[in-house]
Amino acid sequence: MRTNIEIDVDLMKEVQLECNIKSKKQAIDLALRTLLRLNRKETIAQHIDNAGSDDGPIDLSLLETVKRECNLKSTTSAIELGLRSILRIIRQNSVRQLSGARGHDGDIVWSPPSEMLFDRLRYPIGERVAVSYDRRRLDDYQPNVDFMLPRELAHELLQASTLAVGHPDTTKEVSALSMMDFIWGGVRLRGSGFSRYGARNVLSSDERRYDSETTDVLGHWAAYLHLIWGVGGLELTCETIREIREQHVSGILAPEEMGRYRQQPKNVRGSRYVPPSEESLLDEMMDVLIRKAGAIINPIEAAFFLWLHLAYLHPFDTANHRVSRTAMNIPLLKACLVPITFVNVDRIDYQKAMLGFYEFGDISIAADLFVWTYMQSARRYAGFCVEGAWSQEYLRR
Repeated sequence: MRTNIEIDVDLMKEVQLECNIKSKKQAIDLALRTLLRLNRKETIAQHIDNAGSDDGPIDLSLLETVKRECNLKSTTSAIELGLRSILRIIRQNSVRQLSGARGHDGDIVWSPPSEMLFDRLRYPIGERVAVSYDRRRLDDYQPNVDFMLPRELAHELLQASTLAVGHPDTTKEVSALSMMDFIWGGVRLRGSGFSRYGARNVLSSDERRYDSETTDVLGHWAAYLHLIWGVGGLELTCETIREIREQHVSGILAPEEMGRYRQQPKNVRGSRYVPPSEESLLDEMMDVLIRKAGAIINPIEAAFFLWLHLAYLHPFDTANHRVSRTAMNIPLLKACLVPITFVNVDRIDYQKAMLGFYEFGDISIAADLFVWTYMQSARRYAGFCVEGAWSQEYLRR
């Protein structure tokens, strides 16, 4: 049997990208063998190089064994279930076991300061001290003199991203992957129940639902398009931040409320941190924040700075974390680097990273998480070029 079977194209491409497999046949063989070993509760230790030849027909005996043992009737369902199993294992940080390859990202290795911060955050919320916004963290920061990330670490990430970027004619598949990672990774961090394919179907469906999860997917999509299409003229200004927020909350808030700074006190769930509520202070600190972010030369440092300080200031009633994750990509894309997404980041780890900075001014967890996820982004989006992401056929499908 040849490999011209009707299989989810995006699913196949994602597995090939994740596992560095060029051959569709090889990916199918790996999918079938993975599914069989999972069903038999065997260790996933098959090396990709041994998954099968690069061409030729599918191993029919293997296919029939998988269908029989896994109680699957169709060839397509067997292959797609195997491909999804591969991705699930990867998301569980077992890619080394799956591929046998060295140098892939596994679990985040937390630094000793991060482990200490995790311990501090384990105390019940009632036992932690209430804290308010500390403007000295922003006022005292001098761009290109002070550094939130260690300079050598920011330089290493800059090099990795620079090596990863490609040419405009080589990025269609990678652009597709980065967009879905941005959307699905973002909604997952907000607790969405959508699968990756459910989120993708929202974008391709002619039927529009208006429940909160669907609206969230569409908001992330609109924000991504705003970044990609506007990056050539997208300057880092307070107005740009408000525009990003409008993309995320369009259809949820009244038009007059979408770009307005917060006017009421706000509690941060799970934290003793109380953000500022005076509109004049928010306006002042946003000006300072954006001016300093724009002055930072290293785009990696600028992204990290924006991510933490925008979330910390909490200038809006809603969508503050979504806005910070979107805005941090502006300096990266303007420098022609790969974008950052949080597709494989654990929701609890992300929350702890934020709480550590909010309550203690401690960036340890945030720095470890940022470095891990951006190195992962550089690997996942190798070949990315923002000009290549402008394909109307792709973005509007």
